[in-house]
Amino acid sequence: MESMIDQIRIGIVAIWAVIMTALSPAANALLLLTLFAVVNALVGYQSNSITRHERFSLSKFCRAGIQLMMYMGLVVLLHLAFYIFGDTEKSLFAMKMVSWIAVWGYTVKILQNCLQIAPNTRGLKLLYHVLAVKFVGKLLRELGIDVNDDEIKELRDDDESEATKGTEE
Repeated sequence: MESMIDQIRIGIVAIWAVIMTALSPAANALLLLTLFAVVNALVGYQSNSITRHERFSLSKFCRAGIQLMMYMGLVVLLHLAFYIFGDTEKSLFAMKMVSWIAVWGYTVKILQNCLQIAPNTRGLKLLYHVLAVKFVGKLLRELGIDVNDDEIKELRDDDESEATKGTEE
């Protein structure tokens, strides 16, 4: 009986080693995503407790966890898809792109929450407007093109609805 348990343990360790070897290039991307998700969750919690006097919300925490798992799953799937076909350079590129897009999204959300905590911080406002591409409306107005933020939002929403129509068909 003990030899059978030992063989099962050896088999599990061998399978785990193969999985970890295949995923080792993705480890840094997964660690980076986890770090930004944790900072986002902490700043979001702090923002909600200061501005709205809300307590810890398990549902928001679960949504943040699901978002992190989706980013991580995408990184792992892309890596494995390219890894299986032996194209490690494209695998690293795809992982980096997904990771940087996720980091950008987390950074915008972190800055948005920081602005709720400290709304009069000019440096945070500038970073948020640049990273969230909020400056486009102001730039267009400076160029003499009369556009308000609602029109830009409508254009963005129209583009998103057309994109979802294309994926549904």
